[in-house]
Amino acid sequence: MNKRFFFAIIVVVTVACKSNYNHTQNVLPVDTMKVVMFEMLSAEELSNMIVVKDTLQKGKKLNVQFYQEILKKHHLTKEAFYASYKYFDTRPDKMKILLDSVTAYAERMKQKENDRLYKKNKF
Repeated sequence: MNKRFFFAIIVVVTVACKSNYNHTQNVLPVDTMKVVMFEMLSAEELSNMIVVKDTLQKGKKLNVQFYQEILKKHHLTKEAFYASYKYFDTRPDKMKILLDSVTAYAERMKQKENDRLYKKNKF
């Protein structure tokens, strides 16, 4: 009797705690997030370079403007991006995959730009 009661409690608790909501349903895929994050990091670096050269520029306003343009380009809302970022941020294993993807993507973009400059300046 005790085993059946204990088993019934386990089944009830498991079924009651199971949610039908899929948290990954609204999360941007890694391939999308890596491009958006790469562009945001690049925009932040560009913003920092502009502010250093022109101290009259407001760094935060410039960053926000760049971020808005990036989100618009990818047809994303700020809320959708931050919800996805929060999802990755709370899951270290998934964040590592994302950051590794961003790093690899950045290396490919760097190599692509180097190849383009080499071909342009080749005699």
